[in-house]
Amino acid sequence: KELKIFCGLPYSLHMDGGQNIESTEYSSFTISLKDVSGFDGEVIIDFCWVSSGFEDAFPWLLVFTQSAAILYHRSCLQNTWGATAVLSYAEKLCLRSSSPLDVFPHLVTALRSAIPSNDEHTRLRSGWHPESILASICTEEGGTKLSLNSYVRGIYTWLSQWMASDESMRPSWDGHGSLSNAPFRVLNDKSLVSNKDGDEAGSAAALIASLSLNHQREDKEQSECALLLSELQSALNVVVKESPDDLEKPQTNRSREFMLAMSQGSKKSTKLNELPTPLQTLTMEELRCLWAIGEVLANPPAFNKLDSYSQLSLFCVSLMRNLLDKRNNNDSTGDTAKSVNAMPSYVGGRMLTSQKKSSSNLEEGKAKFDSIASAGCLSALMSDCQMLLVKSCRPVGEKFSWDSARSIDLPFWLRSQKELVSIAEEIAQTIYKDTRNVMDCALYYIAMRNMKKLKAIAATDRSESGKKFFKFISDHDFSSDRGRNSAEKNAYSLLRKRKYASAASFFLLAEPPMIKSAVDVIRLQLQDTSLAFFVARLIEDAMKSRAPTGDGLTIGGGFSLSSMGGGGGFAGSGGNTIDVAEETVIKFEDWKPELGSHARAVLKHKATNADDVCLESLKLLWLGRQNEAKLRLLHKTPKGG
Repeated sequence: KELKIFCGLPYSLHMDGGQNIESTEYSSFTISLKDVSGFDGEVIIDFCWVSSGFEDAFPWLLVFTQSAAILYHRSCLQNTWGATAVLSYAEKLCLRSSSPLDVFPHLVTALRSAIPSNDEHTRLRSGWHPESILASICTEEGGTKLSLNSYVRGIYTWLSQWMASDESMRPSWDGHGSLSNAPFRVLNDKSLVSNKDGDEAGSAAALIASLSLNHQREDKEQSECALLLSELQSALNVVVKESPDDLEKPQTNRSREFMLAMSQGSKKSTKLNELPTPLQTLTMEELRCLWAIGEVLANPPAFNKLDSYSQLSLFCVSLMRNLLDKRNNNDSTGDTAKSVNAMPSYVGGRMLTSQKKSSSNLEEGKAKFDSIASAGCLSALMSDCQMLLVKSCRPVGEKFSWDSARSIDLPFWLRSQKELVSIAEEIAQTIYKDTRNVMDCALYYIAMRNMKKLKAIAATDRSESGKKFFKFISDHDFSSDRGRNSAEKNAYSLLRKRKYASAASFFLLAEPPMIKSAVDVIRLQLQDTSLAFFVARLIEDAMKSRAPTGDGLTIGGGFSLSSMGGGGGFAGSGGNTIDVAEETVIKFEDWKPELGSHARAVLKHKATNADDVCLESLKLLWLGRQNEAKLRLLHKTPKGG
């Protein structure tokens, strides 16, 4: 009636020195005839494995009963085996008869004819498809820098040859279909690998080599390649800027090739025809992603001293900012009038609009927030040079704002609590500098329990709301019943006014703070899970440590010199000088997350994007369930997860 199947897991998951073998080395699944209608009274006579022809690693399992052969298949994206086909016999067999495969030798042939032997058209991609390029970047053991300067540069160099003015210099190519690829020699041309970071630029050997004729010839070839790549990027930029709706969102079931053929002679088709031939069948979203990768290739971030995990994360940040730049530049051609009260959007992690901001920019509206790919966030969490990564992700010449910190999902991957507090103060300073409204930055200072700094800033806010808030926090002892009740009353009053960030601040003012209420307001009303996790980490760590809020020398009476800076405590080290030595940061392999109950609750909340295995694995790592995080990356749902 039943058959149990054991499947081996990758060697990287074999742990515990051989203990608990079933859970770490194998996954199992039981198939039953009861799950297939019409086979309740039958039993399994025999079974066999058959090569499926699919790109998946799992073969077909052919199960024989008295009346039919049932085909089971497991996809690489699932952990379950399912019946995909049933082929009835010409006559019912008895239990003592020979194997059905001997009686009906045509069964396997018939099944192969009835079921497609591969799924190339829906799964496989050409070498220049954005998914193929991103896959090569993610899987390169040598890191993103090596992948960009070898495989990716080879692909773009080959594609850019179509931009040559002399048609005889263009590649001869007659490939069509999803399985076409660039020439193998192009993808493995080691001469394309460059050292733009200049690690050896000062060596005598490099100086002598730079004077040779061969090196000068190579420089000339590289400059020509760079020019062609620039022309390729310009052509892609023109096409994706137009975003033709009839090609991006076909209204019929016709193939893309048919739609292109029928649109010949139009202005939109002409622009597509200016692209290299292999790219003319890609969608607008694919072309936009291809353009963004090319921008990163042409202007790579500084990968110096970053490990492979941080390199992938920094690439994701650069790619995201290029995509946002393109999207927002396209949007700017339309209606540019934006409500001040709307949730702010940003370009490259910075505010898109330059108009004066008000405290309501965190209060009203519900929006989707752009952030890096969850794979980049997971890589950042596993990096052992997070401090360098933080510096590389910081907007050039600026301090972190909450928009820029949220865009890189910083609260979800920064392990150092000390650095997290430093960035929280940096964000609060940036907000107050921009808005001059203490209510906009109060949430961060209250979450850090830095009440001295908050009072110093509130004293400089000359607005009516600032004066009221300063008087309120100065007159109340929030550990008393009167102070706690007053803070709670004001919090609910602000909730009714839909001033959610301010309401969360007043919930946290109480002593002890009403953390659950504050976090729920941020998560459910502001719909900002990243901010909820950020605040939960800050407040729970502050409550646990109960250390003095000021750093540096004190002059008695619990008064810290760090709060004496002018302009509300802003005279101090700027955002670009905040630094925590890498040597003082615990390595990922030695890291043991210590989250409070409310931060853990944010992670355990069931998200709408439960299919995002990287995000789910990241949450499991924060919850201290490392083995389950690895299993989740295999699309295997952990027990109880």
